[in-house]
Amino acid sequence: MHSELRTKIFSIFTSLTLLFQSLIGVFSYLPAPAYAAQEVCPKGNGWTSHIDVNDTSYAYDAPDGWLISEWCYKAARVVNQGVVDPPQSSVTLESTVENQNGQVQDISHASFLLVPEPEEPEPEEPEPEEPEPVTGSIWGYKYDEEENGLEDWTIFIDLNESGDFDEGDLSTSTNGDGYYTFEDLEPGGYTVSEVIQDGWTWVSPNDGFWYVWIDGETGESFGWSDEDEGYTIPGPFDFVNRLLVLGIGVVKDSSTDVTAINTLITYTIIVSNTGETTLDILVTDDPPEGFTYVLGSATVDGVSVEPIIDVDGNLIWLLADVGPDSDVTIIYDMLIEDFVEIGTKENTVTVSSGELKEVDPAEVLIEEDGEVLGCTDPEAENYDPEANQDDESCEYPQEEEQGEVLGAEVLPDTGTPIVNLLFAALVFEVGLYFRRRSKKL
Repeated sequence: MHSELRTKIFSIFTSLTLLFQSLIGVFSYLPAPAYAAQEVCPKGNGWTSHIDVNDTSYAYDAPDGWLISEWCYKAARVVNQGVVDPPQSSVTLESTVENQNGQVQDISHASFLLVPEPEEPEPEEPEPEEPEPVTGSIWGYKYDEEENGLEDWTIFIDLNESGDFDEGDLSTSTNGDGYYTFEDLEPGGYTVSEVIQDGWTWVSPNDGFWYVWIDGETGESFGWSDEDEGYTIPGPFDFVNRLLVLGIGVVKDSSTDVTAINTLITYTIIVSNTGETTLDILVTDDPPEGFTYVLGSATVDGVSVEPIIDVDGNLIWLLADVGPDSDVTIIYDMLIEDFVEIGTKENTVTVSSGELKEVDPAEVLIEEDGEVLGCTDPEAENYDPEANQDDESCEYPQEEEQGEVLGAEVLPDTGTPIVNLLFAALVFEVGLYFRRRSKKL
């Protein structure tokens, strides 16, 4: 009975031991809870299977001509899959499956989906690339004699070499520093010029423009030097300008400094352009009250030119295009009316051009017994009793013809020319006779 009891106890202990060992084995191969369970990896249809891996990692190289596009492995009861993008010729799998104790589980088997390796197209021979065209630039500065940059001046390439800025010419404007540039110019020769603004002239270059050559190999630009040197001056290609000197002047004179009423006086005005540029000059003459312009008397450089007479009696001439360093002479007469009071009278002329202005007065003294021109000879037909200065204008009555004087005698102007001649010969002979007789006595 005791042996039977012992046998039952031993059997129960053995059963408990086997049950405990089974439980330990079950817990050791449980899949990680984060992975979906699947029994096996795919087979066939392009998949290649590898069993009995029994390691936590597995490296696989695809056969020649094939690439791996997908993979799959199983560790414990967990199956993991992935995509290889782009397909590769080799893949290494690393198990990420852990049991509840954190132990990484071995890969039991793995599968790989193979796809044919695409054939590499034969490399096409590249077409020969045309070299990029060589281009160059022309650049420089625009400034005055004190090297101050001049802004907003037009610089242009004179394509037709007309000397002027024409439609179709390339152009640009200087910036605040006076800088300008032309980019991406083809190789060749160019004439670079500027548009001169009013009141300015150029200092350099000497002719007011640059000849520039852009090299076809290097794209470098060079300015023209001379016949011997050629295109050897490197940029910058600068333009230097200065303000023109502007000036006008005027001198006014009268034919006399002292005169009287009811007489004529002649005025001469010499207008001068003392500057460096052509000007239009306005001449305004302001005569005293009682000085009246004699119509038709005015000349400008010897040519009759009547002035404009405004409501105030001013005489006005507009002298157009008076050249640099030149004069214009205006001459005209005025009548001094009889109501002009005795004293000094001032006749002022003003010349102006833009902001330029100059004045010059001419003074004349009016006296009661001033110089009065006229014929002072009482014997003359046009005798002027009020004239006190003879002007050589006297006219006399025409006298009858007188005969010839022979000795102390005057031959009467009678008879025909032949008779007169015979009579003269007779008188001559008689006279000669008495002179001879007196000598003999």
